[in-house]
Amino acid sequence: MFRKLFRPLLNLAAAAVFFASCSKDGGITSVEVSSVTIMNPASALPVGQPYKLSVKVMPLDVNEPYSLVFSSSKEDVAKVDNQGNISTLIPGQTEIKVFVREKPEINSSFTLTVHQVYLAPENKKFQKVAYFPSYRTLTADGIPDSKLKMVDVACFAFASINADYTLTVQEPGKLSALVARCKANGVKVLISLNGTHSTYAAMTSSAASRATFINSLRNIVNTYNLDGVDNDWEYPKTSDNSSTGNTALMRELSIWLHDPAVSKLLTMAITPGKYAGSIRDGIQDECFNYVDWFNVMVYDDFSNDTPGINHSPFALLQTAYNYWINTRNLPRYKFVCGTPVYGRSSGLGKGIEMSYITILNNGGSPDANEAAITSPSYNGGATFTIYYNGRPLVRQKTRFCIDQKLGGIMFWEAGQDSQDDRSLIKAAYDEVGGYSDIR
Repeated sequence: MFRKLFRPLLNLAAAAVFFASCSKDGGITSVEVSSVTIMNPASALPVGQPYKLSVKVMPLDVNEPYSLVFSSSKEDVAKVDNQGNISTLIPGQTEIKVFVREKPEINSSFTLTVHQVYLAPENKKFQKVAYFPSYRTLTADGIPDSKLKMVDVACFAFASINADYTLTVQEPGKLSALVARCKANGVKVLISLNGTHSTYAAMTSSAASRATFINSLRNIVNTYNLDGVDNDWEYPKTSDNSSTGNTALMRELSIWLHDPAVSKLLTMAITPGKYAGSIRDGIQDECFNYVDWFNVMVYDDFSNDTPGINHSPFALLQTAYNYWINTRNLPRYKFVCGTPVYGRSSGLGKGIEMSYITILNNGGSPDANEAAITSPSYNGGATFTIYYNGRPLVRQKTRFCIDQKLGGIMFWEAGQDSQDDRSLIKAAYDEVGGYSDIR
């Protein structure tokens, strides 16, 4: 079925078209339409996702009457109305076309693929998550099975995006070995993704480049028999519209990973939401539908200039909770509290970062949140204060997450932890106890 569209309904401001009568006496030259172009074709849309087309008519000074006609070759897949609004109905492909009614040879078209959207299911388990970077010793010598069993999900970091939008796994041998250990101990393994912001933003800006990325990712997931994907892009922004690209990427990842025939996890790392701006707002509400849970990075809130500030206090968790749960209405079961297994200085410029095990080895207490550390690498062996999370604070955060029925607790990262009873991961594990069903 064809839909008629008269010019005033779809004209771009930059290419305004108007009717004008030709006057023999006035000597006005007749100017007819020479081209029409769909400015924003959509190669793929999910079922139920509305979309509005913009059309440019040339030349700019058209004065001969004309009308535009929209059509869809398969109206059961998608319809287009007389204002260029597309309604997607069922999975499939259709050709969307616009042409000049008076001159049908003047036209523009594109092929639209409509996908079934699979939303993330409810997370019904209190998740214990830890990152396992490729640069750590991930064998039993570095992280024993007894510690590995304390987490439900291990995120291997990283697979990094390349300039051609494919991905490269860092230390693939370590990933294979970790997967084997985790499978033997009942732990799921996700691949965490990272890369430069500019490359990420460019990749997400078009359907073609996202497809290249997802195909590469699919190969990694299948090759290593992984349980899902963790998007650790830090961070999409509203200022360069990468927020929109990120949403499109998460939608397309959800279409793949949450297909019942695949049934894998999709998670994402986000800020605690303390500071308003382009980065915080870069996570659009639509993403909430596609992600199983968000690893909220409740840390790194330190000061370059002011001493005495713990980068991950309990108050920061409360701030993150208030923003994401109360202000943004993120479902509780999708909030997983990120917890640092390292400390930071405060008031020393960019500062000093130190692993929890190094802090302990330099005299720090597992039951304190700060320690005076003397290091030969700092100012000729001067003493500075490092701020961290000790076991009581980790237990407090874990208890808060349990009491508020949040999605779980996450640690960056397992290789920085003590492997004995002073362990922060163990502190959370002990606090959780037999609790698991958050719904």
